[in-house]
Amino acid sequence: MTSTTASASVYRAPMRSPSADDGSAADWAIAARVVGLDGAIRASVDDFDEMLAAANHELDERTTRRILRFAQTPTGSLVWTRDSSGGLHLGRLRGDWGYDPGDVARRLGLPHQRACDWANGPVPDALVPVSVIEAFARGGRNWQRIRTAGAAEASVRLWSHLNGLSTPNSSG
Repeated sequence: MTSTTASASVYRAPMRSPSADDGSAADWAIAARVVGLDGAIRASVDDFDEMLAAANHELDERTTRRILRFAQTPTGSLVWTRDSSGGLHLGRLRGDWGYDPGDVARRLGLPHQRACDWANGPVPDALVPVSVIEAFARGGRNWQRIRTAGAAEASVRLWSHLNGLSTPNSSG
């Protein structure tokens, strides 16, 4: 397992289905050990460059830029999402971008995917950094970097704690 350093970035991944905003997309992604976002395309593609060209043709520029940012997020970055019961989960990206054209991924709005190691179960509320809670409270459906001072450091400490590497300190 690659170590996560204090300089890691941290992201909010709402993973909300376009058809049902009930957390089912996040539940599926956590179980499948991926993180994903929407931007389904009709074209059949074999690699990222083909997908980006198809997205430029089929989708709006804003969605295409979001997919590009998602794909370029460094492996090892930390990710937060909210499940169907409202629990927050912390994960770490461990793979490159991939496209899942399957019916389930499309229905859930998660065809663009990255492999993700998710901590076991939701993080206890008392351990979730305040900046993460605030990022989710603002709402939104986008993959978004949490830039609040201390958010990345607090998330890195928590990731280490959840993986038995240290004790938590939930500032940030």
